[in-house]
Amino acid sequence: NLMVFLFIRQLYLLTKNTHVKAYYPLATKTAQSWFPQWNIEYTQSTQEALKDSDIVMLLVECKEFVSLSVSEITGAMKKGGWFIDVRDQFASKRKEFDQYGIHYIGVGIT
Repeated sequence: NLMVFLFIRQLYLLTKNTHVKAYYPLATKTAQSWFPQWNIEYTQSTQEALKDSDIVMLLVECKEFVSLSVSEITGAMKKGGWFIDVRDQFASKRKEFDQYGIHYIGVGIT
């Protein structure tokens, strides 16, 4: 989804000292060919994308992410991090994120 990568690019431009990781197996090759100059690390798995993240942005409906438990997600992230769920796919588990020390922001549709 082009909008996903444009959004990631905007985030990168706002914070040039940030390490950006992206995981979206359906569009990775396309994004790499369209935007080779972007400093984005394209990961091979959800766990690799989550590892040591300060902020995770879930921008698309992805079965691989939704099938993860909150403990798997938060266990890979840095404590005190932010999980931004643009599709509101984890809205019913908001309190679980809080229990693990991760701030949850749900936006958009449910």
